[in-house]
Amino acid sequence: MKAWTLVGPKQLNLITQEPSVLTAENNVKVKMEQVLFATTEYSMYETGVGKKGSLVLGRNGVGVVSETYDAKALLNKMDRVVIEPYVACNACTNCKEQNYQDCESMKELGVNAGGLLQDFVDLPASILHKLPDSLSTERALFVPTVATCLNVVDSLQITPGMHVAVFASTKSGLIVAQLLSHYQALPVLISDNNEIIEIAKSLNVYYTINTNDCDDVAREVQVITGTRMCKNVVYFADSSFNMREVYSVASFNAKVCLVGYGAKESKVSVAQIANKHLTIFGVYNGCGKFPRAINLLVTESINVDFMVGEKIAFDNLGNRLLKVVDADEFDVHYKIVAI
Repeated sequence: MKAWTLVGPKQLNLITQEPSVLTAENNVKVKMEQVLFATTEYSMYETGVGKKGSLVLGRNGVGVVSETYDAKALLNKMDRVVIEPYVACNACTNCKEQNYQDCESMKELGVNAGGLLQDFVDLPASILHKLPDSLSTERALFVPTVATCLNVVDSLQITPGMHVAVFASTKSGLIVAQLLSHYQALPVLISDNNEIIEIAKSLNVYYTINTNDCDDVAREVQVITGTRMCKNVVYFADSSFNMREVYSVASFNAKVCLVGYGAKESKVSVAQIANKHLTIFGVYNGCGKFPRAINLLVTESINVDFMVGEKIAFDNLGNRLLKVVDADEFDVHYKIVAI
């Protein structure tokens, strides 16, 4: 078995290990086919894993079942699966009440648990989702991203015709914008990335604001909404917007959803939150939404083709990463590691 292990800043080693043996917990062996190497992976590659020692990267992946622990397993050999990277602890109060999506000690593959950048990986059947033949491997890689965005949209309790501001510097904002349109809301995509703005227009996202060309975002949103502003605001944590600007487009009693996680920190601006009676909450995973995400991709209700980027041969990953000049190349197009 081979795996790419991060051992320090920009130090990724290809290691070889003896074949593993399935257990009652990790009861399915998956032969990995493709794994995403995206913004989060590159950020971890740049900074290393600190005191954690070494870590196999890779959160989003698609593979084929090669072996099962139990002959009565629901999955069969050669089934193609997408992997849910979130592993509940099964020990906290929420897990005992079967509210696994609210696990207090959630592990995420490739972040705080061993990831998918390996040729074979042993996993619990509970985090594997069988894929229909009609969904390509490249599109299936984005099931976790769509699932997270579904949790965002579901948390907003939107209604048809409602304006929703989406602040995003990277590609996930385009998924949220498409989902909002799918459920008949009116997304207002606000970005400092020129390419994302152009892609949004090609996806028929009608309201876009490029902060590179706009001195007063709140004024633009006021015009778009007929002075009503936005009852719902989405902010992606890997973006760099001033939070005062984010809150400025929110109406009174609005909900502000902070999505994902990132190394960038922003001042909270408590006065604006209190004065506008804003509700602030976070969403960082796609637990519970994988079947819906698969269906949206199968029916082509959501377009992810613009996110498919360069394919890198598994054995060549280390050399390819050393050639990266600007981390911004990961902001729109993911790299795909073919195993």
